[in-house]
Amino acid sequence: MNVNSTPKLVSESEDIGMIHKSIVENIFSNEIVVCDVSGKNANVMFELGIRLTFEKPTVIIKDDHTDYSFDTSPLKHIEYPRDLRHNKIELFINELKTAIIKTYARSIEEGENYKIFIKHFGPFKIPSIDSKNVEFEEFVLEELRELKNLQKNKIISESNNTSSISTFGFYLNDAISNEEKNNLINNISFLGWQFDLSSDNFLFLEGPKNFEQIIYKNVKSILGKKIRHIK
Repeated sequence: MNVNSTPKLVSESEDIGMIHKSIVENIFSNEIVVCDVSGKNANVMFELGIRLTFEKPTVIIKDDHTDYSFDTSPLKHIEYPRDLRHNKIELFINELKTAIIKTYARSIEEGENYKIFIKHFGPFKIPSIDSKNVEFEEFVLEELRELKNLQKNKIISESNNTSSISTFGFYLNDAISNEEKNNLINNISFLGWQFDLSSDNFLFLEGPKNFEQIIYKNVKSILGKKIRHIK
């Protein structure tokens, strides 16, 4: 298109962090965003809402079969043919190129006075994303925590079907120490499993059936010779 810029998807990132973070950060930080609302995909409409909230340069496009949405209908939409006919696509490319150049130029020229959506409704304070420097180890740990929480929530959601629940228990030769209890919590809770020690010599476990073998191995590894019998 001969525009002095490098296009990329908002989901693209040079790091290996959470994809949702990359999307929001790119939506916020990219100098201009082209948003295709064809088909009114829920994720795309949500991302467009985020971008408009930041009051940053945005160009909206859609195919000629998609109706306008009520909230964004006042904003200009550049249409392209759904059948991608060559002659009309060429016209669309030229119109899109012009819109990108003019929209970005206007945002630079107007600076803090630039407005596209929110500011038309009143003197609102436009949000921003705070950033901070963190050590690499801290970043990795935080990402792992988020992955763990996402996995746990997914497992809990899937295990709401009682037919997928498994239960079993261990008879114990000796009482379980606090350190062993903490190890159990760390090694089974993130898979959606729970344990009960209401009896001094019996450990009862319950959780999603598809992780039963993993839980069994984890418990054996933690408690070792304290396991006397499996019920």
